Amino acid sequence: FDGYTQTLEPHIQYLYRPYKDQSNIGSKRVNNYLGFGYDSALVQQDYYSLFRDRRYSGLDRISSANQVTVGGTSRFYDKNADERFNFSAGQIYYLTASRIDDNPSNRTQKSSSSWALESNWKISNKWNWRGSYQYDTLLDKASLANSSLEFNPMKNNLIQLNYRYASKEYINQNLGASANRYQQDIKQVGVVAAWEVSDNWALVGKYYQDIALKKPVEQYVGVQYNSCCWSVGVGARRYVTSRQNQRNDQVVYDNSVGVTFELRGLGENDHQSGIEDMLKKGKLPYIQAFSL
Repeated sequence: FDGYTQTLEPHIQYLYRPYKDQSNIGSKRVNNYLGFGYDSALVQQDYYSLFRDRRYSGLDRISSANQVTVGGTSRFYDKNADERFNFSAGQIYYLTASRIDDNPSNRTQKSSSSWALESNWKISNKWNWRGSYQYDTLLDKASLANSSLEFNPMKNNLIQLNYRYASKEYINQNLGASANRYQQDIKQVGVVAAWEVSDNWALVGKYYQDIALKKPVEQYVGVQYNSCCWSVGVGARRYVTSRQNQRNDQVVYDNSVGVTFELRGLGENDHQSGIEDMLKKGKLPYIQAFSL
């Protein structure tokens, strides 16, 4: 492209970890970004997670590994040396099956992972786009996808539109037995907004809706007041959770209200830390577009 500099960055990783039988270790129950799951759930795969040294998200399972990861990234820089666009693709090749015990369902069932694709586009100084896509070669279909479009007019003010997709096959294979209660793909749309109303007040709101269930997944609103020496914030959340003896067609919510009080350094009078802390709260935390 005229006026742009393109780079090509190949990435190769070999990972080996010997097998240890972990069948006598219990699973720790946790809630994940979909509202259910176990600490031993597989890491949600994107391009950069392909090069992680752990297959599982938690510490209760450490699987064996004998694999090679191959991928690459191409970046485009403008005449001011600012990165404007990038695209990455990669895949894991399993030399031997990754496993944690002798249960066949707890090991890799194929010779390679899904293809993971990721892209970032800095459209302008105020608009950014980010997207990722995972194609499962065994299922011959998309298993995960997400896309974010963010408007950042000034300072820490932002409005972000999001779309997330997870196939029911991916959920049932990777996120524990409790995932079997989902009989449809998960398709979620959401909006995140953060705004500095004045020199001392900041607001954050989040809303995610599941298109398949036709119900909200998470709602959050927070307000924070900052001064030079202290800050106080109040936040209210309502989000999908899971409980024992829950019906397959039942959606259960948890509600909470939190108050935070912080003593701050003298002379500090900005909202950045307050907004960032509020954006991180919840099952679906804010991810900055074009944050590489």
